[in-house]
Amino acid sequence: MYWRKRMRRRLIAAGLLCLALCALGIWGVPKLIRLLSARAGDYTYVLLDDGTAEIRQYYGTESEITIPDTLDGHTVSCIGEKAFFWRIRLTGVTVPKGICTIGPGAFTGCVRLTTLNLESGLTAIGDEAFSECHSLKSLVIPESVTAIGSRAFSGCTSLTEINIPDGAVSIGANPFVKCRNLKKLSLSPEHPALKRMDDDLYDREGSLLICNLAAALPSSYAIPPGIAWIGDSAFCEKRQLEEITIPDGVVEIRDFAFSGCASLKRAAFPMGLTSIGNVAFSECACLSEIILPDGLTDIGYLAFYGCASLTGAVIPDSVTAIDDSAFIGCPNLVLTVGPGSYAERYCIRNELEYQYSADTELAIS
Repeated sequence: MYWRKRMRRRLIAAGLLCLALCALGIWGVPKLIRLLSARAGDYTYVLLDDGTAEIRQYYGTESEITIPDTLDGHTVSCIGEKAFFWRIRLTGVTVPKGICTIGPGAFTGCVRLTTLNLESGLTAIGDEAFSECHSLKSLVIPESVTAIGSRAFSGCTSLTEINIPDGAVSIGANPFVKCRNLKKLSLSPEHPALKRMDDDLYDREGSLLICNLAAALPSSYAIPPGIAWIGDSAFCEKRQLEEITIPDGVVEIRDFAFSGCASLKRAAFPMGLTSIGNVAFSECACLSEIILPDGLTDIGYLAFYGCASLTGAVIPDSVTAIDDSAFIGCPNLVLTVGPGSYAERYCIRNELEYQYSADTELAIS
């Protein structure tokens, strides 16, 4: 009888857990995991499949810490997502040898962090891992690191020097967005995956422009020829830029590529361009007029959001996909489209003002 009651309680508990997961949905699962994690001192952690521990949350108040290499006898191998998120008292952190992964957003918002020691053995720095660490001035990334995530050091406005080791062959979208004082980036000429030409960082083949490293671009800038893709966030927040020339051969402008270029007035788009990504030119408040080339097919989500000065945009008949949000926040915009084109139907559906080109009107008459 006791055994049956015990089994019944376990079944009820399992059922309640399943119901909780269903009710919470995918967004609630991390919260539930945190509730099930163990506590050791100032840290909560969970055990991974290999028996090592992943730090889930730090609750301490110390300004300088050395992250423990063991918790309750378990080797710490990973700093989890947002584990030190906005711990504004932190000024110094040492990550010991046994830790191989720093998760996404792990130290985001540690605005007073000035000293960061990363020991060898670390292999991966996650997306936005150290974003908005405004006080961090310099950093040595150990040779063991093989992956640096997207926007890993975004908003590190005091960062003046950093290195990319030869082993780091996986680089996400512009790791150095809004690093306005970055003056020295050490990169070996023999790096197997990357190369640098002046202030531009490319993949080894030179077909992808990963980012521009200049603290301040000149008002007019011509991207060097030979590339096929302008990478995610490549020129994001280049506020001095007024005119950009994109070379022939570029087929794709990826997400956030020129987002926040608040002074940008003119952009010359090349023939052969097929895609403009999500948020690619958002908040380019001075952009006044654009002519998009024949062959373009896709204009992404919020692509020209907040381009308040944009009065005219020529959309070619080749365009077959425009996100409904692409031109939100462009109150004075009149699109020039072809009769019967996808762009015309887009304007009608979204109640946007449009016109036919003068050549088209003459042909129709």
